[in-house]
Amino acid sequence: MRRPLRVMRRVVMAVAVVSLSVLVAATPGVAQATKHVKLVSSLPMRGVSTAETQPVVNAIRMALDEAGSQVGDFAIDYQALDDGDAAGMWDTAMETTNAQNAAADLTVVAYLGPYNSGAARVSIPILCKAGLVMVSPSNTYPGLTKPGTGAADEPFRYYPTCKRNYARTIPSDDVQGMIAAGWAKTLGATKVYILYDDSPDGKAIGDAFRARASAVGLLEAGYEHVVKADTYLDLTHRIVISGADLVYFGGSSENNPGFVLRDLRAAGSTARFMGPSPMADAAFLQQAGTSAESAYATTEA
Repeated sequence: MRRPLRVMRRVVMAVAVVSLSVLVAATPGVAQATKHVKLVSSLPMRGVSTAETQPVVNAIRMALDEAGSQVGDFAIDYQALDDGDAAGMWDTAMETTNAQNAAADLTVVAYLGPYNSGAARVSIPILCKAGLVMVSPSNTYPGLTKPGTGAADEPFRYYPTCKRNYARTIPSDDVQGMIAAGWAKTLGATKVYILYDDSPDGKAIGDAFRARASAVGLLEAGYEHVVKADTYLDLTHRIVISGADLVYFGGSSENNPGFVLRDLRAAGSTARFMGPSPMADAAFLQQAGTSAESAYATTEA
């Protein structure tokens, strides 16, 4: 899933330089033979994604420039790979090719990315088998690292016969769900209606909110899977008659939460509307129109 990304330069510095010194030390045969090591990133580099991915590439290059593109006796080369199509959406075949090429290149010591959680599902097993470290600044799907938050065999399927090679520098979406429930309580909510969509981490976010809401004493007015649609009159009618004073949407703007909020306001509900960062983007604002002014959202930090 694509995320609104706010990557501070010092975070990328840590990924690109500090950890690199450890990686080089861990692969002396490769590094000493060439005196050059390589970092690669795998991100959509065209279309709408560039507003978020180009700053990541720029930050990596800035971090390397400040380090003189060198760690100890080893020069650091960097290659920015594109795993997206012309529209800026990640592509399975391109991510697979990037991971395979990185795994086959013995000078590569780290793979920065991918940007999208779905792409990480593709590349982690490939790079794990090659023993190549991956660090993503933007993957938020919980199932990549946490058992019980995604499919039954996650995250184990990604590391079938190898040691775990993957880390991220951003909280997973289930953390957003837990924090949102506490925030809802602080705002004065007493009865919540929980929705989740078909996005990869929609249910994980919704379930995390649900568990924490119960723990902090919020009553559950409803818990429901939402299918993408252009109107939600029946759903919003159920929410209104439930008496919920807060609606939580676990999912992304791709599944039209803004239309849920629009129809909720049209039905006369004044319930607060809250969701995670994948919900809160320009598409959501366009869907909800003026109703978006009353929405709440968490984001990665």
